[in-house]
Amino acid sequence: MIAGLKTWTPVPVVEIVATLDRVLESPVPPLDRELVYIHWQLRSWHARLGNIASADARCPGSVLRLVESGREIGLDPIGDGTGALGTVRRLATALSALLDEVVHRHGLRVDDGEEEHNPVNRARRSP
Repeated sequence: MIAGLKTWTPVPVVEIVATLDRVLESPVPPLDRELVYIHWQLRSWHARLGNIASADARCPGSVLRLVESGREIGLDPIGDGTGALGTVRRLATALSALLDEVVHRHGLRVDDGEEEHNPVNRARRSP
């Protein structure tokens, strides 16, 4: 357990939010060749946030459903390009909802130096 604490890195909330903005709100969607990497990023962030949420014994069923839903979406293949953007956007939407829950319940904070002590403000994001 001590070794795990030594290798722990903060959740990159700023990077997650920037990627979610790019996938969900940008008028120019990511290129097909970028989608595989973005899909991988979203899956790994979702898994990490899912572990945080699931480790809490008080975690409500609605949050556990978000974890499971995102896990299932993340398993959808995107390699052939057919529906890849739609799958990535569905995963981004699931990650966005899970991030909101984890930030609210666990007090995650923005990890860049300038806003180190301010909670994430994502009110501008559409549902």
